[in-house]
Amino acid sequence: EEIADAAGMLAVKLGCATASNGAGGAHFGSYLCSVVKQVFNLADEGKLNLDLLIVPSICDAARNLPAIWSRNFSTPCRTLYLPQNSASAAAERYLQQEYAGLAAVVSEVTGRALDAEAVRRSIAVYNRNRNLLRALQALKSREPWKLALDEYYLLTAVGSLLPPLEHNRLLERVLPLLAMRQVAQQDKIRVLLCGCFCEQPPLGMLEAIARCCHVVGDDLLIGLRWLTDDPDSEGDPLAALAHAYCTSSSCSPVRHEHLRQSADLLLQQVEQQGAQAVIVTAPKMCEPGLDELVPVLAALTEAGMVICGSSPDGS
Repeated sequence: EEIADAAGMLAVKLGCATASNGAGGAHFGSYLCSVVKQVFNLADEGKLNLDLLIVPSICDAARNLPAIWSRNFSTPCRTLYLPQNSASAAAERYLQQEYAGLAAVVSEVTGRALDAEAVRRSIAVYNRNRNLLRALQALKSREPWKLALDEYYLLTAVGSLLPPLEHNRLLERVLPLLAMRQVAQQDKIRVLLCGCFCEQPPLGMLEAIARCCHVVGDDLLIGLRWLTDDPDSEGDPLAALAHAYCTSSSCSPVRHEHLRQSADLLLQQVEQQGAQAVIVTAPKMCEPGLDELVPVLAALTEAGMVICGSSPDGS
């Protein structure tokens, strides 16, 4: 995002509407998740006009998207190959080279050479955005009656479409207003929501959960708050971004982790947030997500947690 922003581009983060009717169904197997199909549908229906599509290599479906995209659209598409083992000694150097290659593609599209100082400024802007999103999440956890799950989701999701400076101004105005919000505390169960790392639930499902639960932790739109610590905005910007990804990334099924286990981290979050139950959304047709579902459910069951299972589309 910082590289695109520094070049004067708007980095639009494509989420997923769960409906996948359209041309995408003819180009992708029925067993594939709706994310890649919906991205294809948006472009095919003329609702998405891009100058460049970047696809991270997070799963087999994502890795297949560029080839099918290139056969149907003239917009350039590039795969960003993220390191499989971020703890490797070579991971940061490798990722820095990948980011340099991405910057070259962006420069080719925009006609502007990579400006290191511009990337540093973009890192600082996005660092501010990350801190504001953390503050929004902290408020939801600390005083969940002031910020319902669906409101929190929308305030976060709009950042996928807005320039970062504009999203920052929105959050800077909203956060003080939420802190002063006069809302009576309600006797609702405190829950964690997990399994929404990629395919997003419909808003109606989030509204229904908000009516009966205080969601004090979640992995909704995790890509918009992926880094748990801020990249350095002073030194080599590509090296700083690579270092942040390798050392400060959120835990996710689509990222190889051998030093951290998602089930253990989830139990830590349960304790830290005082959660009384966990809502687990099982992603459909998602190998990484379903593989991780087994140890997560086992750990929660062993800990005696109340578990509610659902799929991202609410079924």
